[in-house]
Amino acid sequence: MEIKVKADFYNTGVVIDWADLHLGPETVEPCGARPSGPNEYTIIAALIECGTKHLTSDDVLDFSLKFMTSNWHSERATDVYFVGDIIYIEASFIVNNHMPLRLFVKSCVATMVPDKSSVSRYAFIDNDGCLTNSRLTSSKSRFLPRVQDDKLQIQLEAFRFHNDIRRVLYITCHLKAIPVMYNMDSLNRACSFISGRWRSVDGNDQICDSCETKRLGKQTASDHRKLG
Repeated sequence: MEIKVKADFYNTGVVIDWADLHLGPETVEPCGARPSGPNEYTIIAALIECGTKHLTSDDVLDFSLKFMTSNWHSERATDVYFVGDIIYIEASFIVNNHMPLRLFVKSCVATMVPDKSSVSRYAFIDNDGCLTNSRLTSSKSRFLPRVQDDKLQIQLEAFRFHNDIRRVLYITCHLKAIPVMYNMDSLNRACSFISGRWRSVDGNDQICDSCETKRLGKQTASDHRKLG
């Protein structure tokens, strides 16, 4: 962040001393001001310096989950699929004036009722971003290569629960966004099982190693969609 301060800070005609200007606790460096031009001082610091705190609230990030057409150009007009069809799911958030953020899908679960904790449930994304469906069923389900930080695209092979006479599924996903400056790790990843190995959409496949050992195991925001 870059903060510019007029030397005549109070508009009284009296120029203040740049050494008296400081962002945050005086013991934190480098958070003091420096002359940067005629009658102007500047403080330059990283967002995580000078005693600042990072807070994210649900009313700032508007998360969404949409069924898309196969070319990803528009939202699909119908939520009806047949077993074996490819469901194109796009998770995203609206980019506002906040710091650059990268989206991840922490988990996704399919249920027969709009309750993610119901008894009949199938977690096809689990363990903080592992798309387990392709590992367990050898399907074509996977994360697609990331096109931009605020979106993740998923192709999911349509399925149904055994003996489900209603033929309706609800999909609930937990989405999260982290600053792009943070390193991706086993808590922030998007991993698919492709050609016999786990791969990351962001290229750092090693963060997917624990998907194999914990693939059946179990801030964030949630969104759900119904398909029938």
